[in-house]
Amino acid sequence: MDVLVAVGQEAGVDLLGLRECLEHRLLKHAVDALLAQGRALGIRAVPTFFIGPYRIEGLLDADGLRRVLAKAGAQPKGGTAPRP
Repeated sequence: MDVLVAVGQEAGVDLLGLRECLEHRLLKHAVDALLAQGRALGIRAVPTFFIGPYRIEGLLDADGLRRVLAKAGAQPKGGTAPRP
């Protein structure tokens, strides 16, 4: 718990609220529900992106993300089009 509080302090969160949440496990049910949903979707890594028919596990750089979006047929709403 000390590591999480230290990270929270660096991030500037409310430390009293964070400690209360951790000590009383206030978000346990929400976290458990999200974990179950992730398992049901077959998520094995964080981050995991679902883009069209593609599941991408792990990070993508901007060009990699553009390629997957273009391959999935994404159309920009404004600005520049994804580069293939």
